[in-house]
Amino acid sequence: MIQTQEQLKVFSDKNKTEILNIMIAAKKPLSVKNLAQTLDRIHSKVNYHVQALKANGFIELVHKEEKGGVIEKYYEPVAKIFNVDKSLLEFSDGNDPDSELKAMHRKVITKVYNDYLEWVEESLSVKNTKEIQLMYNTVFLTEKEVKEIKAKLYEEFMEWYRTKGNNEEQAEQKDAYSLGMLLFPKTNKEDI
Repeated sequence: MIQTQEQLKVFSDKNKTEILNIMIAAKKPLSVKNLAQTLDRIHSKVNYHVQALKANGFIELVHKEEKGGVIEKYYEPVAKIFNVDKSLLEFSDGNDPDSELKAMHRKVITKVYNDYLEWVEESLSVKNTKEIQLMYNTVFLTEKEVKEIKAKLYEEFMEWYRTKGNNEEQAEQKDAYSLGMLLFPKTNKEDI
């Protein structure tokens, strides 16, 4: 559970989230060395992000191994899915429309929206044969079903991402796609 603004800030960082997602998909403890090799990044930079994740309660140290005189520390996530505490959605002064949380949500939604509009404009200007999947539905779920579907979708996506979608070596041979998913309660049932 993300309970503080600091945790939310760490969770919003692309590098830290990428590391956390790799750790979740691995389904086994990983060391900084493992992560640096997987990401093809400098050990010290990966360690910086790992320490921030640990300090904010997203991962924990599970064991240490001595290898060639060096102690390697292995970490794993404390959960597969992290939810945002509702109290972070409440704004202390009651009139702060550009709070950090709202700004983060606005940034993500705006990025998806702008990427989509750019694709539409390009598709209209040239013969674009690439398809887009656009779905929007109202579904009726219990809280238990919401948790189940979130866990299942996340697990399926992370397995696919780990094995196929994150291969930067093949990036030049593939097209980049945006993928986003939202699941949130409707506030106005009259729109159903």
